[in-house]
Amino acid sequence: IVEDIQADPLWADFRMLAENAGLRSCWSEPIRDTQGRVLGTFALYHRDVRRPSEAHIQSLAHAAHLVALTLSRKHLVDLLERATTELRDACEAHAAREAFYSVIIGMMPTFLVVKNAADLSFVLINPAAEAALGLVSNTSVGKTVHDLFPAEEALSSDREDLEVIGARSVITDENFAVTTGCGQSKFFTTKKVAVFQDDKPTYIVTVGE
Repeated sequence: IVEDIQADPLWADFRMLAENAGLRSCWSEPIRDTQGRVLGTFALYHRDVRRPSEAHIQSLAHAAHLVALTLSRKHLVDLLERATTELRDACEAHAAREAFYSVIIGMMPTFLVVKNAADLSFVLINPAAEAALGLVSNTSVGKTVHDLFPAEEALSSDREDLEVIGARSVITDENFAVTTGCGQSKFFTTKKVAVFQDDKPTYIVTVGE
């Protein structure tokens, strides 16, 4: 509270400016955010020497509080808009990458099969694998080899999956046998590897030709 600008030492460097503007007293209240940081000040100026009453001081504090709420709300709105924009951009970038990878996987001449390491169910079967193994991705994803292949081959596939998880390296099979849905036996050269995240197996990836 400055009752007389021309006499108060706080205004020593600015007395001439205040005099030219016709200002003689200044009442101000800091504007603080919810963490107590000062965002600015709310001030009332008068053209005569004046001391505020208790009611004036309460009104000044109330006004500063309302300004703080307004500024805090705007800050939150700005943060929300920024976060929404960043999330939208990230989703669009992710969708673009997914589309790009999908094109590449679809055009691969070698077959690609990805299984969930937890239950050994299929999560991805590319078109080359559909043609080579006699599978249909839409009806095969979510199933296991036990749902799609003869029991002996399914058990052999499970053993190989567990082996590659334990090996933590690429395992090559130059005589990988598959009985297709129409009963035809085919042989492929495959490479299989387990993918780990946080030291836990997440996927088993097989490529073959």
